Amino acid sequence: MLSKISGPADLKALDESQLVELARELREVIIGQVSRTGGHLASNLGAVELTIALHRALDCPRDKLVFDVGHQAYVHKLLTGRYARFGTLRQQGGISGFPRRGESEYDAFSVGHASTAISAALGMARARDALGEDYQVVAVVGDGALTGGMCYEALNDLGASPTHMTIVLNDNEMSIARNVGALSRYLTRLRNSPAYRATKARVRMRLGRLPVLGPRLIRVIERVKDALKLMLVRGSFFEIFGLEYVGPVDGHDLRALGEALAYASHAVRPVLLHVITQKGHGYAPAEHSPERFHGTAPFFIETGEAQSAPVTLNSDEMARGLTELMRSDRRVVGITAAMPAGTGMNLVAKQCPGRVFDVGIAEEHAVTLAAGMAAAGARPYVCLYSTFMQRAFDQLLHDVALDALPVCLLLDRAGVSGADGATHQGVFDLAFLSIAPGLRVMSPRCGEELRLMLKFALELNAPCAIRYARDADADLCGGVAPIEDGHWERVALAGTGGDSAHAGLAVASNAPEHSAPATAGNVPGQSTSTVASNAPEHSEPTAASNVPEHSAPATAGNALEHSAQAAASNAPEHSSPTVASNAPEHSEPTATSNVPEHSTPTAASSAHSHDRLAVESDGSAQGGPADGSHAGAAPCVTFIAVGCMVNAALRAGELLRRDGVCAQVINARFVRPLDAVMLNEVRGAVVTVEDGIVSGGFGESVKLALARRDERGGPGARVLCLGYPDEFIEHASRGALLRQYGLDAPGIARSALEWVRRD
Repeated sequence: MLSKISGPADLKALDESQLVELARELREVIIGQVSRTGGHLASNLGAVELTIALHRALDCPRDKLVFDVGHQAYVHKLLTGRYARFGTLRQQGGISGFPRRGESEYDAFSVGHASTAISAALGMARARDALGEDYQVVAVVGDGALTGGMCYEALNDLGASPTHMTIVLNDNEMSIARNVGALSRYLTRLRNSPAYRATKARVRMRLGRLPVLGPRLIRVIERVKDALKLMLVRGSFFEIFGLEYVGPVDGHDLRALGEALAYASHAVRPVLLHVITQKGHGYAPAEHSPERFHGTAPFFIETGEAQSAPVTLNSDEMARGLTELMRSDRRVVGITAAMPAGTGMNLVAKQCPGRVFDVGIAEEHAVTLAAGMAAAGARPYVCLYSTFMQRAFDQLLHDVALDALPVCLLLDRAGVSGADGATHQGVFDLAFLSIAPGLRVMSPRCGEELRLMLKFALELNAPCAIRYARDADADLCGGVAPIEDGHWERVALAGTGGDSAHAGLAVASNAPEHSAPATAGNVPGQSTSTVASNAPEHSEPTAASNVPEHSAPATAGNALEHSAQAAASNAPEHSSPTVASNAPEHSEPTATSNVPEHSTPTAASSAHSHDRLAVESDGSAQGGPADGSHAGAAPCVTFIAVGCMVNAALRAGELLRRDGVCAQVINARFVRPLDAVMLNEVRGAVVTVEDGIVSGGFGESVKLALARRDERGGPGARVLCLGYPDEFIEHASRGALLRQYGLDAPGIARSALEWVRRD
């Protein structure tokens, strides 16, 4: 039946039994699709009948249907001509998991964040009235979204200047309590019945004809009715804002929904239609565990169990580290905004009851709450998704940074977060955080470093932010050096004298600052390379690493080509893993336009050895300063990478070594402040790598600092900034997006190779 629905108009011809069958088929399609690709399941299963009823009652796209958050809009997409493309949901080049104006004329407003629908719908209704047009506007709001203050700002405005519109409150019993008693249910049924509405209209008309007494009687009757509602119906809260409350209505009863929506369309005042639904309705595992199936990875339909083993998350590492701090320091508290499970704060709360505060969808309040707690002597850690921190920027500046209060912001899902798309990519945080005076901004390369940063934040007694990606990458991390305020560290591949299978990280954290290059004696039983050769584990050294650029062998570049081919085999057809800039294939590269004309590449002593990573946290390099000044040696590039991109830069260095280019990698633990001492040593070809936008980001701050240094007679550096261009990043897997924008290891290596060979 669903395949025959080309648009909402087709629903109006279906009888009740056909609508029930359609609802069953919609649930079957959604469960099947989400089980294969992941996505938002429970909220969509709960909104099936409601969405059918809305599209039967409305004349979309002429009428405007605005969803809040939008993760419950899968049914809407299926009923508005996107059934044939539903298999591409949340996939690269496919349809979005959220309403997008550019995707369909039926998507009246692009959404992804909570509590925006009432404001947007009110704006449409007022524009309609101002332009003399005639159509309905309906906002669909979940009860969870009503924990966000923006909803009440809109309701307050709506009450001050009533405009006809309908707000459908989709209450899945997560936040708002049921109305009380049998009488309230009876009144609800009575008020929604056509007979009651007709009788009410006749009584009002006849009383209105009575001279003098009639209007008074009408007012008395209205007051008695309102008094009963105040006692019996909790929805009268909305009457305070000038809305007419209708409900509660069974959100899975198509007939009741149809009657209520028909009434709302002809009401004189704005209407709040209260609909009760069940999250996960129709699929037992989701009914029993609605939070787990709110957003889910691919799963087995029969059992509801995940199809793949869970990966190690940075949220787990955060929870472990913060729990340890709470146990050792009673001042430490945690705050989250309706995301306890996603951020890992639920794990902390279980271990430390009463120390974690979930404030609902209220990021602004969360940050100012933390400021107040810090002002009173507590040490709050506020854990939010990076994309949602955008909502609390004023609170960061005005309430935290202005008084330098010791609040630590923990920003999860930093960088591209994947299939949720443009509204959820955490790519703007480095840019906007970096302008807050006095705020230290850190980014760990692995979970162990994250835990050390949590501890450092407690010792700091100043505001700071720690941003990190979803997945913990421990492949190239271990034995992390202590965090020193404002200090970066060099990460280089060094040789191992023994079994490479047991190679790990060697950390030289106790060497004096600006010490001479490490020698073989630093690591017993091991030879030490000069700069980063970045050879992969078990690989043999190759002669290409000793060949200067002008005499590179004819096979130079083969390693990159092979890596690119391997990456491309797993990439969507239209993506390009071979992009050598920070822009996707269809856009012009922008990172090389600001290269100083007078700067030239310099060579570095070659690297040769196997596999052992050595971390120099004291500013010394395996093989001297990052100047690449040895004449006749291989060309060299210095990567300055942030967070999870450090390991990507290391892997890129492995590829470059095979093409005759040596590489050094600097772990920029602090995005702000920059490490002035280490920056002063950097020269020649420099490539910054960040999982964020280039404009206003980390790379541009490095480029500016080096340009100012070189204006004062510095040694000269040419800086290429790798990151995302000035555009919203659409939905795809994280891996596919990194390939598309040239931020996987082959893409980084290719960009660096072109940069080194420019002159």
